[in-house]
Amino acid sequence: MREIEAAYERGGVEAIIDYFHPDFEGSVPPELSLEPDTYRGREGVRRWFAGFEGSLEDVRMIFSEPIEAGDRLVVPIRLRARGVDSGIEVEQRAVQVWSFRDGKVA
Repeated sequence: MREIEAAYERGGVEAIIDYFHPDFEGSVPPELSLEPDTYRGREGVRRWFAGFEGSLEDVRMIFSEPIEAGDRLVVPIRLRARGVDSGIEVEQRAVQVWSFRDGKVA
């Protein structure tokens, strides 16, 4: 998890893509997005990040200490960014549940 955070800071989404299992699936509920969706595979990871383009810049994912829950990690996160047009700083807090397959985020 910390490796992913550092890699993203260094090189964006392409720097973290290999941390995700090819069969990755992540869902964003309507409470967290105006466009809730399920993102599948590494292309899904890219598509999720591409959703920020044009509206947000300097997107940062800040992970808090994970909580082990059996074979999963519960990861509190803060997403920070700045509005492209407005320059306004925004922050969203959420909790992700990570599972793993073959040593990758699934």
